[in-house]
Amino acid sequence: MIGRFIKRAAVRAAGLAITQYAAKAALQSEAGRKLLATTASKAANLAGNIAKEQITAGFNAHIRPALPSGDAIQSSVARAQSALRSAQTSVLAAQAQLQSNLENRFSRPKNKLSKQLASTAESLEEMGETLAEHQDAAADIAVADVVEEIAAQNGQDSDALLASTKKRKTLRNVAIAGGVVAGAALGLAAYGAYSIAPRKQNDRLLLERWHEIARHRYAHRGLYNNEAGIPENSLLAFRAAVEKGFGSEVDVHLTADNKLVVVHDSALDRLCGVQKIVEESTLEELRGLRLLATDEQIPTFEEVLEVYAWSGSGELPAPLIIEAKTRNNNAEQLTEKIMQALDLRPVRACIESFDPRVLQWLRQNRPEMLRGQLSENFLVDRQTKHMNIATRAGATALFGNSVGRPDFISYKFEDRKNPFVKLACNTMGAHLITWTVRSEEDMIASELEGAPVIFEGFIPTPASLIN
Repeated sequence: MIGRFIKRAAVRAAGLAITQYAAKAALQSEAGRKLLATTASKAANLAGNIAKEQITAGFNAHIRPALPSGDAIQSSVARAQSALRSAQTSVLAAQAQLQSNLENRFSRPKNKLSKQLASTAESLEEMGETLAEHQDAAADIAVADVVEEIAAQNGQDSDALLASTKKRKTLRNVAIAGGVVAGAALGLAAYGAYSIAPRKQNDRLLLERWHEIARHRYAHRGLYNNEAGIPENSLLAFRAAVEKGFGSEVDVHLTADNKLVVVHDSALDRLCGVQKIVEESTLEELRGLRLLATDEQIPTFEEVLEVYAWSGSGELPAPLIIEAKTRNNNAEQLTEKIMQALDLRPVRACIESFDPRVLQWLRQNRPEMLRGQLSENFLVDRQTKHMNIATRAGATALFGNSVGRPDFISYKFEDRKNPFVKLACNTMGAHLITWTVRSEEDMIASELEGAPVIFEGFIPTPASLIN
């Protein structure tokens, strides 16, 4: 399974070819040179370890013939070694460039960068040794011996087993992928040095707004409780959140008649029991529906804003995290309408989306608004299997950041250790929000790492641990 995935992902990413192009592109950027050290090392080692584990597992497991020949595996390893040499060349070029640019604006951290590059070169050398081990293993293992061993363990005749068993592609996929994945991973890593960069965090007003966001905890789709008759994304849920001092994460769609409504799914069969699409329906049509068999309607965005609007006296309500839910090509229109509604009301808010075009519009037209890139590890999310594998990989790696330049990354809590998230946040300065947190233990873990949370399923205190 993993072998097939590696093969598809690598081939879609253009395999070895992307290594040379991406490494070259990265070296033309100061940020690219700075990040090549950490990114290439992690990606290369990850790729090498996956290939090694799969090849080893393939030889040891009871995998039925036909198995690839030793020559086929050696060929794949040779391709990986070629990619490795390209990566090593890139590191050497980066080291030379660093030496010749001592007076540029990156001269201050040059010692740290020099150490990172040296560490990367060492890691690549270790990967080369690993690949050499693969090559030796391929030469030493005879396919016939493996088949005989399998047959003996199962009390079967090896010739009969060879004749009767259908060909299995598992190990062959790994052998083919072993060479390609190294090139793809290294190439994507180098390209990612530029692609995942967030907006520079040097605006004092934006930093103050972020600190306002970080001090609160956010109820996922409001403080809903379906069993108690309080549906998600309902006015009841948002009022309950405000009463307890929580912010809320809200999902905003654009209707067919250009009205803003708050509901999670575009398809309304789960929430309303009807075969309708929000973006293909008018507001009047949607107002006739009810959420989860309650008396609650799908609220308009303006109605939700009124719940969170400051009255002019007393304590300010907590902020909103607004998710812009795009469909087809309505990103610009949706985002503009959201901003127009916010302009008319005293509500503290930030905007996030899975669609980088939302962030791009904000970047170009409303740079004062905090903007966030939503993502997760789409490669393991079964609900996104219908998506193109290259799209899933790019979204997981935050390559959309090159378009939107987010202030913060809103990433699934369980996936937050993704190396691209770490690079964007820990190395390049983006803030982090995690979703959806379902226990107090996970909430505290996230906040201790500096990431405010979007929670559901329990009721904590409203103030986060982040000062």
